[in-house]
Amino acid sequence: MLLSPRLTFLASLQIGDGFIVVQEPDSQTYQLLFEPIKGEFINETVFVTSAGALDHLQYSVRPHLHPFVCAATDGLEKVAIRFQNWEPFPPFFQPFVDCLQRVASSEERQVYLRQFLDSERLNARTDDDKTLLVCLYGPEESG
Repeated sequence: MLLSPRLTFLASLQIGDGFIVVQEPDSQTYQLLFEPIKGEFINETVFVTSAGALDHLQYSVRPHLHPFVCAATDGLEKVAIRFQNWEPFPPFFQPFVDCLQRVASSEERQVYLRQFLDSERLNARTDDDKTLLVCLYGPEESG
């Protein structure tokens, strides 16, 4: 039996606004995968269920596994992305990496994220929707 090597890549796609940020392999650097597509008017976006949504599809296949991935709705853009150069703001993402590395309980992680999303400090900076998905990848242990 012929075994194929394990594939190591990140495939991502996005339609509409919001953002996807990854941490570069072997680095503390974060990268925005796609500049958010904004409509002509505020709060105008392309929905995945819209006619012609695929015309606005952005996609990327990147080599290597990335240790951290964050996908979020546009309500968090103001605090997570520097609009002048479309760079992720590392102090926004690092606490999530720390939480995922240090907190073993999924319930405790959920509490941390919920408290962050409901915090007065964050709500003072955005009044839009705030949905967040954070993932941490670690190599499998061989045994």
